[in-house]
Amino acid sequence: LKPDYAEAHNNRGNAYKNKGELDRAIRDYDEAIRLKPDFAEAFYNRGNAYDDKGELGRAIADFDEAIRLKPDYASALNNRGVAYAKKDELDRAILDFDETIRLKPDYAEAFNNRGNAYDDKGDYDRAILDFDEAIRLKPDFAEAFNNRGVCYKNKKEYAKAISDFTRAIELNHSPLSRPYSNRADVYEALGDEEAAARDRQKAEELRLAGN
Repeated sequence: LKPDYAEAHNNRGNAYKNKGELDRAIRDYDEAIRLKPDFAEAFYNRGNAYDDKGELGRAIADFDEAIRLKPDYASALNNRGVAYAKKDELDRAILDFDETIRLKPDYAEAFNNRGNAYDDKGDYDRAILDFDEAIRLKPDFAEAFNNRGVCYKNKKEYAKAISDFTRAIELNHSPLSRPYSNRADVYEALGDEEAAARDRQKAEELRLAGN
């Protein structure tokens, strides 16, 4: 009825993306951008689709354009940071997370993502501060509890690590394997082979179930 309806192409692209049909989603984002070249959200959405495909260079280029068109686009800055982190460009990632947090100080996911970047750099104390803030902002943030637990595990603060992994397990209504696997590592380091074996078995069951 309205072939030049850019927003409809963008929204259909989102629906295809949610179904995992990334190439069809990208075609719709392409058309939305052709019809409306200053459509920042379509560049952002296409960037997310390219990120899901593992085409990080294309994803970053689209996030760049979304940010150029909309300089205060916190979600685009955050997701560009995630893409840089996947490329192991951690300092560039941290700069993007810094700017995201400056624009949106209550963005729990950005604190979590910056914590992951500091963790990857081996700066566990700074990472923990970011996970602390992510959890303060979003007390049911299971991923942040798991990630903070990893830092405590690396620092050999095993009681704190077990507490965080246990909380991550409690908060994950659809259980994931990682907190169980991580907690098993800690139990093993403490010499509790029975508890470690129990968690490893649960982790393996969840992995086989696709979690």
